Amino acid sequence: MVYSDNTSASPRGGAVAEALRGLVGFFTGAAAVDEEEMLARARQALLQGELQVPVFPTVARRATDMLGDPDVSMGDLSSLVETDAALAVDLLRLVNSPAFTGGTPISSVRRAIVRLGFDRFRAFLFAVLRQTMFPRSDHTELSARYFRRSLATACVATALRPWVAVGDDPFILGLLHNVGQPCMLNVLERLQQDGELPDRLDEETLAQLIEATYEVAGGTLALEWGLPGDIRQVILFHAHPDPSLEEHSGALLVHFATLLCRRYGLGFEAEPDLEILDRARRWFGPEIGEAVEPAMEEAWMLYGDMAGCFL
Repeated sequence: MVYSDNTSASPRGGAVAEALRGLVGFFTGAAAVDEEEMLARARQALLQGELQVPVFPTVARRATDMLGDPDVSMGDLSSLVETDAALAVDLLRLVNSPAFTGGTPISSVRRAIVRLGFDRFRAFLFAVLRQTMFPRSDHTELSARYFRRSLATACVATALRPWVAVGDDPFILGLLHNVGQPCMLNVLERLQQDGELPDRLDEETLAQLIEATYEVAGGTLALEWGLPGDIRQVILFHAHPDPSLEEHSGALLVHFATLLCRRYGLGFEAEPDLEILDRARRWFGPEIGEAVEPAMEEAWMLYGDMAGCFL
């Protein structure tokens, strides 16, 4: 694994490029390759150590570390945020949005943190991290799609919290579940720039490549960043959680939240015929059916305010 403070650094050649070239051949029909073999090669290549790991923005990372200290001072926390003008502006924009305002405009970082509370402020920081930790993509629509979906899933997972108990903050679980997608988009773009992959791949092919590899990429990032085990489980297993495993409870919540997003068109193209409630009742109990409508109403409002700040 290569750890780089330079998020624009590019992995050159080697196993990642070889595996992804094979995937390009598979998806474009340029080569007859066994799908399972090709995906296995790609995943192995990612784990062998050529994936560039972006670093957290310094101020936001220090703030999240401070929030883990039970003796953290509100003054120290607000003073730190004030050193990053863009972070402070985004925080004030969010706290003065309809979902959080109490009728009186807030103009100080300290009062903004008090208004949000530590849990929501921590969620805000992770949203900033999720949005800014990767270089700007040339494929702006694809990049924006991944962020919309992560934000929507986070909002729905948060709204479901009264009915589904998980160990970690559901907003953060939802926000980071697909963090491997922008990572792999960045890897593919850099390999294209280095001439290791065709530079005229359409976005559909890129999306297929990313879909085939993003979970292991995200899991690798989570290990490098030292994220807690609950978050790593979500990143690795959100698409296919095992309801019988307690350690998959967060992944199961995020999986359900993503299905709701798809059904109701929050951050996704709507699939109104998607049948999910029977499965959800088996996973969470019969009362979950009554939770969906109020949870989605709350999620739409939260998403609207978060989107106004970040999209």
